[in-house]
Amino acid sequence: MYVALTCGRNEERYIESTVRSVLGQDPPPLVYLFVDDGSTDATVSIVAKYPQVRVLKLKNPRHGTRGVNLAWALNAGIRWLRENVVGWEYLLKVDADSVIPPDYFRRLLEKFEENPRLGVA
Repeated sequence: MYVALTCGRNEERYIESTVRSVLGQDPPPLVYLFVDDGSTDATVSIVAKYPQVRVLKLKNPRHGTRGVNLAWALNAGIRWLRENVVGWEYLLKVDADSVIPPDYFRRLLEKFEENPRLGVA
């Protein structure tokens, strides 16, 4: 039904809470992908403690323009999901420092089903 995607770099302070909140969704995502954009802290090792989370490591050159690296990471993650996961209709994008309640995706899905014209929530 849906996949989840988080992108981050040097998010060791927040990432474990984020991962737990995504894995705690009811229903859970088909696949949860974390895209690491060159972390130099413990971010990847923290995420790796959760075998349910796939990790994609990028080696992009750093850009000073705000948002460019995040856009590359998001595009790489979406491309990976399209090429490697079948059967999903929705993408849940969660920031690396966000914690979402267990019914978050279910409530979003209800809104999409109520209004087929919705494209983004």
